[in-house]
Amino acid sequence: MSKSRPPKAPETRKMTSLDKQVLEAAAQTVSVKRNGGTERITAAEAVVQKTIASAISGSPHAQRHVLDRLNQAEAARQAQIDEEIALWAREKAQLARLFAEHRKTHGEDPLIFPHPEDIELDLDRGVRFLGPCSREEHRALQTRLKEREALLMTVALEEKKRHRAEPGRTKSPPTTERGDAFSVATHLNYGLPPRLQWKPAEAAFAIMAYKALTERELLKRIHQTFKAAGHAHTRGQSLLPPDKMRDVIRALIEVGKLARERDLSRREQQARIEEIAKRHLSWVA
Repeated sequence: MSKSRPPKAPETRKMTSLDKQVLEAAAQTVSVKRNGGTERITAAEAVVQKTIASAISGSPHAQRHVLDRLNQAEAARQAQIDEEIALWAREKAQLARLFAEHRKTHGEDPLIFPHPEDIELDLDRGVRFLGPCSREEHRALQTRLKEREALLMTVALEEKKRHRAEPGRTKSPPTTERGDAFSVATHLNYGLPPRLQWKPAEAAFAIMAYKALTERELLKRIHQTFKAAGHAHTRGQSLLPPDKMRDVIRALIEVGKLARERDLSRREQQARIEEIAKRHLSWVA
């Protein structure tokens, strides 16, 4: 029986000098008018926008061209997503096994990134990382966790003081009346990876446990936890003034919403976070 010949690898066309000239010309920037102003975009972007404008205006040739290109681009995008999903599905399964073995032996997760539970595989949008992917991001996450813990302890301390001032009061206030510390802790919680987010009941149980401590012990722990999170906190220090607390809460609300946007890259998210901080927290040194 004769052996069949292996299929030939597809030949790759070599780039010509004309190809290089076209790419260089397409990358040059041009000025276009938009929304009453002028903006700089690449020549390639200008051609695409002009072609799409012609298609919208009713040009059959432009419409066919745009639809063909859209179909090709969507097919290429989906193929890239499928390849990415397949790669990270294998990686996630391997990481899950590694984490399980490490927990069994050492009783804790290894310091490896990303955490398998932080890898989200979305067949439509691709791979998204919901937690830290580096030691630096891990350290920032640990800071957020300490801040959340210190804030919940602050809630417990405020409720103990309220009960002391109102001897007849036996129940904790409803969530909507728990004050700024609880609001900031809640918004910090929303920005954490889902595996580390506290459910409302868990937060309530944590506050109850903290309330079992003496005020002196709570003050000590709040001070130590804020210091561990890198804040210059003096013992007995209250939270920020009301106007600054409102700024912090607004910033946290926007960052929480940003964390749930699926189509942003990590670089885009970081740029948006910096913009939010400049807009709301310009008073921070």
